[in-house]
Amino acid sequence: MLGVFFMKKDFISLIKNLSPVLREIKLVESFERVRQHYDEPKFWYYSASINDKHLKHDGAHFHSEASGVSFFSQNLAVLKALAEAIERYNNFAFFDEDIDFEGSYSKIKMDAINPTKFVYFSDKQLRQAKYKKFRIGNKSTFRWTEMRSLDGKKSYLVPCQAIYLSYQRTRSEPALYPSISTGAAGHSGLQAAILSGIYEVIERDAFMIYYLNKLKPKRYDLSSSNNEKIKKLLETAERYKLKIFSLDIKTDLSVPAVASVVIDDSGFSKAVSVGLKAHLDTESAIIGSINEAFHTRTWIREAYIQNPTSVLKSKLIKNSTIKNRGLFWYSPESISKLNFFINDLDFEKIKPANIELSVQNQLHILKKILEDIGYKVYYKDISSKYFKDIPFKVVKIIIPGMQPVYLNENYPLHGGERLQSVPVRLGYKNKMNLNTYPHPFL
Repeated sequence: MLGVFFMKKDFISLIKNLSPVLREIKLVESFERVRQHYDEPKFWYYSASINDKHLKHDGAHFHSEASGVSFFSQNLAVLKALAEAIERYNNFAFFDEDIDFEGSYSKIKMDAINPTKFVYFSDKQLRQAKYKKFRIGNKSTFRWTEMRSLDGKKSYLVPCQAIYLSYQRTRSEPALYPSISTGAAGHSGLQAAILSGIYEVIERDAFMIYYLNKLKPKRYDLSSSNNEKIKKLLETAERYKLKIFSLDIKTDLSVPAVASVVIDDSGFSKAVSVGLKAHLDTESAIIGSINEAFHTRTWIREAYIQNPTSVLKSKLIKNSTIKNRGLFWYSPESISKLNFFINDLDFEKIKPANIELSVQNQLHILKKILEDIGYKVYYKDISSKYFKDIPFKVVKIIIPGMQPVYLNENYPLHGGERLQSVPVRLGYKNKMNLNTYPHPFL
């Protein structure tokens, strides 16, 4: 995830630095502007098709798409797409030289993160036969790689599979959970990349806690905002008869986290679209989450036009692709499944930030907030040698204990401690059963 913690004048400079490198190493196969349908809101949208066939690494090969959108800046949309292409490659690419140790946690306790901290399945789930590969014991063997704590005082070992999406486990190595990109972030500087990754972990933790527990959030009163960008987004949505619900999903961390839901009941496009964003400035979180909510509408609509069939829950469980999840929430009938999240909510006024915080100040604040309730931040610079000559860093952030988002419905992460504890701390009643209806976040 690319944060926007730099001045607009830097956009063009960074694009000029990234573009020739991407051409030289042939990571990007194609790059194009994606245009919206005539009856859709218009914004800048660029897409890159990426493939690692010209790049050497020791993990599984991959082909993927990267994209960037912005309602307000063409350059920012281009930069987001290029940056996501680099971020995707670095998050995927695994090199044998990244292995710093191979063995069990019992041999390196003082210098490693306990792999049991990555167990987000419930005991009930782990007793099922299909979860056998996720069972971790004292003698479980992993291949480990170094990460640093946010204070920089010490390095810690973490299982390689928690970092690299193309990592292939050994025959004797248990799986932590289905791989996910949460916490991978790229930016023009190391600290800004770390900050972006921390925000991503926070926003996804918040969404999963609210959605799986069916918690009712408060709804931000967008109509009362004086922010010009928020006003433009709201006016655009109204012009195309779309409804925006920007929801306060702040948790015990007291860091503004927003889930924006775009509802389209026309039947011509994706009915439910969700964007997430956390930021110490609530207005930035709202704007970012709305941009992200619109991001998937165009390509999911194209996918439906090419094959206009509905995706049932059984199909999504069998084949949990991003496309299938988007099509699962395509029909207007799906809107009712989100009634608990968007209907009959109390409104909340938006409190604009009075000061602009630097990247360093934001990191200091977030570190203290997390440590005060017992969470440590670890990061690894995963920028590969192919990008050493450009001012761009990619990191992977891990905050053990924070609830991950999951996209594999065959293995839902229903055992995270925060799913039980946070609602109680927020004053909600403890629910015995979690929401098993597949979530709408892509």
